[in-house]
Amino acid sequence: MPSNSGMTLLMLLPHTSPVGFSLLCFQLLASLPVVRSACAKLSVLYVDTKCSHPSLKSACDLLESSVTALGTAACNRVSPVVVKLEPQSE
Repeated sequence: MPSNSGMTLLMLLPHTSPVGFSLLCFQLLASLPVVRSACAKLSVLYVDTKCSHPSLKSACDLLESSVTALGTAACNRVSPVVVKLEPQSE
């Protein structure tokens, strides 16, 4: 059963744009205790692995910087489209 914030998000679903709908779905999923717990455990495992294996640390650091750069580039490319479409969703 969703938390109170989950219920609030569910009430907003009929009034959201497709982008807003995706964000609300992500927020609902992320608010589930089992998902939060799994993410926390994976995060600890990832950090422990990086600390105990120096060769993996280099590869992980490279991947992290690549993902960050790709995410930034994607946001920069999509932002003008989202800004242009936002008034149409209201």
